[in-house]
Amino acid sequence: MRYLDAAFRHAGRSGFLAWDYSRAAFLARAGLCLGKVTQEECAFLLNYLSLQIRQRFSGWSEYLHSFIFGRNYWDYINDEDNDAINTPYLLSDGFHVSFSRFFKDIEADEACPVHWVDWFTPLPELKAPESLQAILNDEPGDDK
Repeated sequence: MRYLDAAFRHAGRSGFLAWDYSRAAFLARAGLCLGKVTQEECAFLLNYLSLQIRQRFSGWSEYLHSFIFGRNYWDYINDEDNDAINTPYLLSDGFHVSFSRFFKDIEADEACPVHWVDWFTPLPELKAPESLQAILNDEPGDDK
């Protein structure tokens, strides 16, 4: 609960959502590299994710806070070490060090887009490719 409390104080209701969006973008790009996703599909998915991100976050700071909380939690649940080792790391020094290092690295990296890409940069509204229509229109629980 302490971790969730910290995440809520820093990232608000968004929680770990930025990590989920980042993973989705990674999977779209990986699918493109592996030939499982077309360039048109990848462009649509990345644009769609960008639009969703901008609707759910107020700016880079909130997005980055959500991302690092999600990334640390993902690291925690995927680590094979015993919880007796992982939990203190998640709740204290390990988390604090990782969190602080992440933001220091971003602040120091002038090439990082958060310094020069405006959060409200206009994004195109791309029409979903025909190949994604069935997936996008599928309702949960549909057994088509």
